[in-house]
Amino acid sequence: MEPVSPVAEYRRAALLFTDQNESGTSAGGARSRMMERPMRSFFAAAACLLLPILSCREEGDPGPSFSRRDSAGVVVVENLSPAWSEREPWQVPTVPTFDLSGWTDPELWLPRDARVLPDGRLALFNPGSCEIRFYESEGGFESASGGCGGGPGEYSHGYGSLFPWRGDSLLVFDYAQRRATIVDGSGVLGRTERVPNHADIPRPWIRGVLAEGTVILYGEREPVLESGPGVAQGELSVGILKSFQDSVQLVGIFPGREFEYWVDPGRRGRRRLAFGYTTEFVNGPDRLYVGFQDRYEIRVFKGDGAPERVIRRQYSRMQVTQEDWDRILEDLLSTTEDPERRRALRQGLRDRPFAPVMPAFGTTVWPGNPGIRPGMVADEVGNLWVRDYYRPGEYANRWSVFSAEGVWLGTVSLPDHFHPTQIGPDFLLGEMVGDLGVRHIRRFPLIKP
Repeated sequence: MEPVSPVAEYRRAALLFTDQNESGTSAGGARSRMMERPMRSFFAAAACLLLPILSCREEGDPGPSFSRRDSAGVVVVENLSPAWSEREPWQVPTVPTFDLSGWTDPELWLPRDARVLPDGRLALFNPGSCEIRFYESEGGFESASGGCGGGPGEYSHGYGSLFPWRGDSLLVFDYAQRRATIVDGSGVLGRTERVPNHADIPRPWIRGVLAEGTVILYGEREPVLESGPGVAQGELSVGILKSFQDSVQLVGIFPGREFEYWVDPGRRGRRRLAFGYTTEFVNGPDRLYVGFQDRYEIRVFKGDGAPERVIRRQYSRMQVTQEDWDRILEDLLSTTEDPERRRALRQGLRDRPFAPVMPAFGTTVWPGNPGIRPGMVADEVGNLWVRDYYRPGEYANRWSVFSAEGVWLGTVSLPDHFHPTQIGPDFLLGEMVGDLGVRHIRRFPLIKP
């Protein structure tokens, strides 16, 4: 069935990184496209020169199929099928070995960024108390560091992200105060650093830290639609910072989130476009991964920002059908019995635009499903985990795993509604929301046959 969309004509037929999209009207957009063009051309040249010099499937062989070539210093890997056989896939049991939440520690409020430390203890950031909280390997509370405020070693209420730093140290980025605080493995304050600005990275935020201490920064330039309803896409800038005394090095400017702008009498607003695209990015211990949802392509950059690899995976494009839209409406209507509210939901959904083709991968975005979780996670041994997209009503927490060489190994199913934030050699640590909206930090074993 053809997709039903009130504004389907907005969708560009060509890929986002082709010369057909070089033209622009805004100064910011034109500058970003000009800065991206050399990098775009670099990867395009590598893709055009790709020849299948290595193929891993012979006739009648059910094994893997991929091609790989080193061209102009960039390895391009085309994956057609997974490398694992049916007996080889990794498994994650549904019963956690560790469960921490407000039920077990009343001080916790929306805990985030939990990490297993090198000595086996666990650390997390607790926005409610503005603290780094430390736990024993079995879950018993050990100590806390920080507090709410603007002094050294203090953080803003409700803000902050925790990252690993060199050795067993930790870094907390305070969004509101725009500063990074570094503490040792026990929470003792080391120093505080300001995050430098960059002309092409609006209000840079820390998104990750490489093992040797290089900081990954990003900033988002939101789209501007001067008048009327419509759809617009922003820009996402990514950079690296070798040290807080250095200048920020721009890695690239990529397509950002897509928004729909709506107009009602006397007011105007915006919201994420249903099934809209964006650029996913994440870092591992020594690599940066940038993924493009309009096609299944992930670019890999070295720690110094140099391009290293392009990973592609064959997949089936999923069109948005009327059945998908009906299922979304059904789920929304199940949340209320109020006739006026149900009428408003039907009217609002009928008039909403949406992308006619679903993203190739990543976290789902549609009414009632905001898609706030990253769709890629890099583990500690060099593999990249990419969330498989799914249709409304067909929930599945499945992740495709790619090796350090860019080969598609296979797919791993995770416990429902669990999102990994740290994947070690034999465990997954992450978050999930339980009863009454309580956020849990859970650890699951990772079984590799």
